[in-house]
Amino acid sequence: MAIRSIVTRCGVIAGISLVLFVAAKSSVGQSVPRAASARVSATKARGATWQIRETVNFRVCSAGDRESAERLAARCEELREHLSGVWLNKRPVAAWKVRCQIVVHATDRQYERAVGRGAESTVGSALIETEASKIVTRKIDLRPDRGTETQTALAHELTHIIIADRIDRSQLPPWADEGIAVLADCPAKQAAHFDDLRRGLDGDAAFRIGELFTLSHYPAPERMGVFYGQSASLASFLVARGTPCEFVRFLELAAVEGYDSALSSVYSIGDVGQLERLWRKSLKGRDANFARQLPGKLWELALADQAAN
Repeated sequence: MAIRSIVTRCGVIAGISLVLFVAAKSSVGQSVPRAASARVSATKARGATWQIRETVNFRVCSAGDRESAERLAARCEELREHLSGVWLNKRPVAAWKVRCQIVVHATDRQYERAVGRGAESTVGSALIETEASKIVTRKIDLRPDRGTETQTALAHELTHIIIADRIDRSQLPPWADEGIAVLADCPAKQAAHFDDLRRGLDGDAAFRIGELFTLSHYPAPERMGVFYGQSASLASFLVARGTPCEFVRFLELAAVEGYDSALSSVYSIGDVGQLERLWRKSLKGRDANFARQLPGKLWELALADQAAN
């Protein structure tokens, strides 16, 4: 999964991507309809028929059939409600003033053209634009339906967008942003990330925690796998010591006071060095044990519904 550059129109740019820094990509020029005349409609755009489904918080534009668009819109609302409750302690969740646009492209080529450089290695991509600290654009691009991969990409990218409601993008380090999002991945994807972490630890490619905390950009491609696995493992370790909301509070404090102070205040951990020792000790002899923030029931219902249709 990837997040494209996040543009703050007053001049601050915080660029993050799965593979490398890329320029922000607006929806201008993409063959995606800009408005629907009704809550559910079909719109022609450059020879393709787009099914559009609008809910309170989402505008789904899909190159698939009407029923698929309706199911996806309902899934988005369900995920938003759950994930906002987990990370932001908000239930019920106030409606967004700016809907999140979900675009399911007709072809892989169309998806890669819309997302831009680095898209070839992703299934989904999130775009968030802010102006004067207010979010003015929420958008998720998805490849044509790939079953579990698409469901995982949606949950992962939507987590990025929900966290942006609470933490300014310029204050959220890559390890925390991706670590949180991986906790919404399906179990199989999480297991793959844990395997990457194990290989990194065995091959001495893993990061020291202090190094991980100070990364302002994504690492080199050869360390990308261990970066995702270690980020998720560390986020999971801290979430398990408290609550998801306390982890978000920890990140907010760390941005202001530094990691040592935030660790002491929230987790009674003395400093980053002690965290490193505790985290590495927790890994010994264990299988993948990420603190999953998307209950198995939500995955089972989504995938069963998909298989039936």
